[in-house]
Amino acid sequence: MRQRRIGTLGGVALALVIMALAGCASSGGSSGGTSPSTLTRAQLVDTRQSTLFSAVQMLRPNWLRARGSNSLSGSSEVVLYVNGAPYGTVRDLNAIPIEAVEDIRYMSASEAGARYGTTAGNSGLLLVRTRN
Repeated sequence: MRQRRIGTLGGVALALVIMALAGCASSGGSSGGTSPSTLTRAQLVDTRQSTLFSAVQMLRPNWLRARGSNSLSGSSEVVLYVNGAPYGTVRDLNAIPIEAVEDIRYMSASEAGARYGTTAGNSGLLLVRTRN
C-alpha cells in the first residue's frame, strides 16, 4: 500500500514539473523570444499597420487599456514616455513613425511609479525608445 502512494505522488510531482516547464517554454512564444513586456521594431513592422498605435493595439491591446479610475494623484490613462521623457498618453503613439522606434516596453503602475514617480500615472507606462 505504501509503495502505491509513493508512486502516485511521484506521478503527480512529475506531472506538475512537466506543466511548469511547458508554461515557461510557451510564455515567450508570441513575443519572438523577447520579454512579454517588450515589443521590438521588427515585431511592430511585421504587423504592417500604418500607425504605431495600431501596431501596439494588434500585438498588446491590454497595454493601451486604462485601469482604475482617476484620482487626486493622477490620471487612469496609460502614460507615454519617449526616450525617458514624458510625451503624453497612448493616443500620442499615432505621432511616432513605426520606423523610428527601436522598442517599446510596458511598465506596470507600480514599476513605473518606482522609476518615474507620480507622473507615471495609475495605469502604467509605455516607454518608447527611438533609433538615434
